[in-house]
Amino acid sequence: MKNYIQLILVGVVVCTTILGKAQSLSPEVISTAGGKMQTSTISLDWTLGETAVSRWNTPGGFTTEGFHQPILEVTLLPEYSSPRVSIAPNPVQSTLNVLVSDASQKALFAQLVDVQGRVLVQRTNLTPGNTELNLSNLPSGTYFLKVSHQNGKPIEAFKVVKTH
Repeated sequence: MKNYIQLILVGVVVCTTILGKAQSLSPEVISTAGGKMQTSTISLDWTLGETAVSRWNTPGGFTTEGFHQPILEVTLLPEYSSPRVSIAPNPVQSTLNVLVSDASQKALFAQLVDVQGRVLVQRTNLTPGNTELNLSNLPSGTYFLKVSHQNGKPIEAFKVVKTH
């Protein structure tokens, strides 16, 4: 009888231990990287490398499993956008037109260099609109036109072919 009570006591202890350590699941994402950024007006949770994403529409909105930000709008701020620059004609015989289409009033810097890197033509005040570069005094060959902001940040580079 004593062994029977000990066996029941051991069984109760084992069952309590097993039930006490039962697994509980909480919402987690398994990903390669992630993080959270928060300011006074916005909170952004992000993950990288999620393999499965689901979406459920509900009467009150929608719920997503996976990505934290299902609607993310990225807008390029004007101070970080680069102006569009194009050139014509290419190949050129005498006058190269450099067209800058940009609403910004900031002047740009242009350099025409040869294949050895020597600066042959330089403009420090390339403004929006058309700027003509006179290349009539240069021999036929391949040149490179580099357009950048006044601070040196590059915008565009072109291969220019000069013919006679």
